[in-house]
Amino acid sequence: MGKIVSNSYVELEAQVEHRLVMIIQNEIARFIILNEQRHIDQDVYQAYDKVRGGYNPSPEGSDYERTYELKWNINKNPHAKGTVVSNDSHDANILTGIETGIGYDWQNSLIFQMEMPRPFFENFTTELSSGYYYESIRKLLQGRGGLNIV
Repeated sequence: MGKIVSNSYVELEAQVEHRLVMIIQNEIARFIILNEQRHIDQDVYQAYDKVRGGYNPSPEGSDYERTYELKWNINKNPHAKGTVVSNDSHDANILTGIETGIGYDWQNSLIFQMEMPRPFFENFTTELSSGYYYESIRKLLQGRGGLNIV
């Protein structure tokens, strides 16, 4: 971010407020992305690996190869009311299938056979709404920009 140039106190205040909002949105979005990725690791990949007895990139008799697309395609996008964090890796049917364990059409999948839910999004949103992250976000913002939130 460059220098703030203004001709009045009101203009300066507006520019500072705008930049502060952007910093907060970016830091919170980054924090949310990292924690959603953690849930994908735990609730999706590790849960599947436990059922299969460990991760094997090309299991015998299977054409499954993990791409990690679910984990790495979480994006933040500007929105009129702030920033939206979304998982843009698959269509809604695939994400619903992972979340609920229902709707898989890959017959060789253990998850298809077991209808094994891996509710990464439900677990993450429950954790997020519980206030669990509030203190972490407060400390993050205080450390990054000296913002003291009480």
